[in-house]
Amino acid sequence: MPDIKIFRSQWDSDSGGMKGLCVETALGMADCYYHDRFIPLTEIVKNGDGDGTNTTELGAIKAANYLKLNPKPINTFWKDINQQDLKTWLGKGNLIVAFVMYNLIPAKYKQDTFAGLHAILLTAISDDLQSVRYADPDFWGAHREDGWMNNNKWITWAELAVAWKAAYKPFMGLQIDMIKEIPPTEPCLVYKDQITDLSQRLTNTQLEVEGLTKRLADVNTELDDALSKVTALTNTINTLNDELKHSGELLIQSEQENNDLEIRRHELSIKLVEQEVDSANRMTEAERQLSEKDAKLETQREKIAALTSNAEQLTTANIQLQKNTLQAVSDKTIFNEFIRRVFGRIKSILKKGGG
Repeated sequence: MPDIKIFRSQWDSDSGGMKGLCVETALGMADCYYHDRFIPLTEIVKNGDGDGTNTTELGAIKAANYLKLNPKPINTFWKDINQQDLKTWLGKGNLIVAFVMYNLIPAKYKQDTFAGLHAILLTAISDDLQSVRYADPDFWGAHREDGWMNNNKWITWAELAVAWKAAYKPFMGLQIDMIKEIPPTEPCLVYKDQITDLSQRLTNTQLEVEGLTKRLADVNTELDDALSKVTALTNTINTLNDELKHSGELLIQSEQENNDLEIRRHELSIKLVEQEVDSANRMTEAERQLSEKDAKLETQREKIAALTSNAEQLTTANIQLQKNTLQAVSDKTIFNEFIRRVFGRIKSILKKGGG
């Protein structure tokens, strides 16, 4: 059975940045196997559909004919295709470009999440017809070689059949008949001009690399200087951070003291208000008591005025009484004197009459 010599990825640089080159890449691997040459993918596209985004069945046949691969469409209905057919084709040394629905290929065999029609290259089937060896061009980067695993990438027939039979439109792939005649032109001669150009470009690249190496040394020196400055700056930043941390601690302490003072001020304000309220209450009570005392004093004043008026009346009455008394005494004296004289007269008369 065929044993491909090299693996090609549809994402390699010779794709020219085009996407959807799975068919062209599979044909390119077959061409490398049969003709021992390397045709860039851009050339295969140009001589096929000319469209690097979507390859048609006719475009695939055209590209295969350009590569002189003698393609034979596999137009067997999906229900009729079987492992024995595949063993027969591969046993003849014919590689198979199989069209599959990629979303039906189990994820463990893939790198991409693409879900549409895809082309893979079938290279062998196991003796028990239960496993198929193949190369998948939709791998790139660090996983590029996982696309063929050194020509040892296998999938079960059951898994392949599901994805292969689902892709019938209008045929299921291409059977590549091995071309016995090797083109008379050797690959090295075909690409002589390209090799010369590449050699010159390599020389120029080496000179550029030397210049870049020198520049890199200068950059490393500048980087060392910059690193020293960064180290010094880092130390300065660390010192500033320490000072900032200390300032932050002082600020926190100051804020705590301010909070304490604010609490104390609030407490004193409350106490002052309480004292003002108490003083107001006391003043109100004192005013009330003073008002009561004023009322009592006024009452006393009225009583004193009444007593004074009474005293004045009594004084006047007393004076009058004294006058009356003096008059009475005077009158009594006069009366007594009159009585005494009367009695004296009577006594005198009596004496005279008795004699």
